[in-house]
Amino acid sequence: MIFGTVPTAFSILIAGIALTACRDDSNSPANSPPAAAGNRTEPEPAPKSDRIRYAILLKPNESERNGPAETFAPLIVQRTSGGHRPDKSGARSDELARRFSERPLPVYARVQSVTIAALEFQQVTYTWCHPGETGVKGDVPSGETGVNGAMPLSGGPSGSDECNEVRGVRITLGEDGFPIVWEALSSQIGDPVLYVSRSLEERAAREQSPPPARRFSIERPLEETPGVIVADVLADGPVPMGPYIYIGEPPSRELESVLCRCSPSQVDEFSGTHYYELRMADRSDIVPEAVRAMFDRRTPLAQLLRWPE
Repeated sequence: MIFGTVPTAFSILIAGIALTACRDDSNSPANSPPAAAGNRTEPEPAPKSDRIRYAILLKPNESERNGPAETFAPLIVQRTSGGHRPDKSGARSDELARRFSERPLPVYARVQSVTIAALEFQQVTYTWCHPGETGVKGDVPSGETGVNGAMPLSGGPSGSDECNEVRGVRITLGEDGFPIVWEALSSQIGDPVLYVSRSLEERAAREQSPPPARRFSIERPLEETPGVIVADVLADGPVPMGPYIYIGEPPSRELESVLCRCSPSQVDEFSGTHYYELRMADRSDIVPEAVRAMFDRRTPLAQLLRWPE
């Protein structure tokens, strides 16, 4: 038996609209990009230190399919240095927006089942290559080469395998079809950074206390998994849905955080909203080798976490 039968929620994800509060926090508004004045209730601001001044929102292209890959597809928040302003930072943001508009970012998805503590769970993994600065492989339009021989990001006639900076998220679904573990994936780091649902952490806390030098009961002792970090416990959402993935400014594009979409907004101004192209990796003719490698780079969660009974 595979746990995690997924109720349809793709129409909510595509719209990017405000949802009801998190299941465990009735006062928490949805994390949604700004809408026209009067169309929604303003969210409670996030702490000042967490604020993002400008960002671009990337959401999945519309699809008639309503499977797990569509339901849990992430909304990617790309931090930028400026909005629509006549200075250098504004021009840079406009150029980034133009790239996303003219050539949608390919995001590859894979759905599979895994065994954790003798039970079978469903996992959905998403990986992608971000367009980088000039001279970084994967940064130039299809069919062109750039400084130092940079090749097309993907799908071009001469080298979709040239992507060498990959980001992604692997989502493990619980028995009720809701996400319980998010693994933030990056080719810049070895071990994944983990986020767990509040319901899973509460189950673990009923069985054990946090180990020394750890924050959460779900974590293994530091000496067992020194490179593994549970960054945070995320609120359980009101419906099964994908997370927000916050990406740092170019050129590093670090994967900064994963948040439930029912959490308070961290962005002051979305300077643009663009679609990305959701592709099933098993059905795509061209998948960059670095993306395939990220799919295959997996450590069983039972080795990373103290999985509760």
